[in-house]
Amino acid sequence: MSAKSQSSGASHTQDHAVDSLGRSDAGEMPLLDAIVSQTAAALDEQSFASMVDLPRLVDVARRHHACDALSFDPILIELIEAILQTHMPQVGERTELRAKIAAAVARPLFDNPVSRGRLELLWSQLLDNAQ
Repeated sequence: MSAKSQSSGASHTQDHAVDSLGRSDAGEMPLLDAIVSQTAAALDEQSFASMVDLPRLVDVARRHHACDALSFDPILIELIEAILQTHMPQVGERTELRAKIAAAVARPLFDNPVSRGRLELLWSQLLDNAQ
């Protein structure tokens, strides 16, 4: 086997290597992008009262009841972790992985003005329900 064939085989293997956050060696993050999209869609599509995540989200609000303003860390990260526990139980059981994914998902949602506005409204509603 020539050196060229060996190196192309190694490259082929590396093209398919993906870490625990769904990030490929090329820096692409298809799994993470999918989770962010699904989370944003869930915020758009579900009414507050029908959210299956509501009990866990209200628990986060109870823990942070003194914080009127939504913060990236710890509030939004904990809200995303609560959603992951419901919708991705295999991730939800792994504390370190769940925290990493939650932080990675929370960042684009927090940085986007539209989704951040929705999240701030959700946070306000959660605080009202936590009392």
